Amino acid sequence: MLEETGWGPGPLTLLCAYGADVGISDARVHRYQADGATLKGPPADTTEATRVAWIPLSAVRDLLDRGQLDDGASITALLYLLAFAPISTAIKPAETVPEAGAT
Repeated sequence: MLEETGWGPGPLTLLCAYGADVGISDARVHRYQADGATLKGPPADTTEATRVAWIPLSAVRDLLDRGQLDDGASITALLYLLAFAPISTAIKPAETVPEAGAT
């Protein structure tokens, strides 16, 4: 997260773990929820993300409906969060997020 966005996560809570490629690999994926985030500086690798922004949890369903999220691992974590986590857990940090690669 830090390398791609410049933000460091707060305390982490495990949301879920699952087999990434069941039947092909024994790899397990673990998805975490961060309790807050702190801006540490600009992203170290500006090629990892074209845009970094805080999206309210209430807007995630619309992004999914419009096909704007197509990464399976991210969709899994977001759907799990929407289904099982308290809505109060989606708190935006106080600082705004600069665009990735912005100077």
